[in-house]
Amino acid sequence: PAAHQRPARARALPRRGVLTVGALGAAAVVAIAVPLTSGPDRAQEASPAPRHDTSTTDSTATDGGHLDIANADYALQSRPGGTVSVQLMDHEGVSGLQAALDKAGIPATVMVPSASCHATRPTDNHARGTLSKVVPPSGAHDDGSRDIKPDAIVPGDHLLLVPNSKTGPVSLLTIRLVRQLPTCLPAD
Repeated sequence: PAAHQRPARARALPRRGVLTVGALGAAAVVAIAVPLTSGPDRAQEASPAPRHDTSTTDSTATDGGHLDIANADYALQSRPGGTVSVQLMDHEGVSGLQAALDKAGIPATVMVPSASCHATRPTDNHARGTLSKVVPPSGAHDDGSRDIKPDAIVPGDHLLLVPNSKTGPVSLLTIRLVRQLPTCLPAD
């Protein structure tokens, strides 16, 4: 079975640093927002999502590096031109999506905010690459998926994927391009 299909409405804001993608109710929203601020952050932060797959994939990566992983919780699929489509529909897919990103060699980490962590943000976390080259504004799809270009990620930079929920359906997925991965993220 294919991943859940959701109609979407996309919009792109002309800012650099954070790209918000998702489905709000039946609509997906895409935006580029202000980059992470540098300096200490007094907010509580959380640990990265576990790196084990608890969901079942319907298909897997094939020979030649072609990705075709899709289930009810997440999808990671190759598209023309070296792009990869990423979609997280449910929080249950966080660990599976992380495992698929790791297996594909994409420098990306899925982190879930939590109030149980007390870390600070790195003081110098400005990516050397450009978010709009890695996550092009034109790569938003009606089903809520988002295209990324792994080859455009500058060595040493990482994509940080943050679902807006701790459980259940994911209505927003924030994508940031960072130089250093934080050990934790603030909970709202």
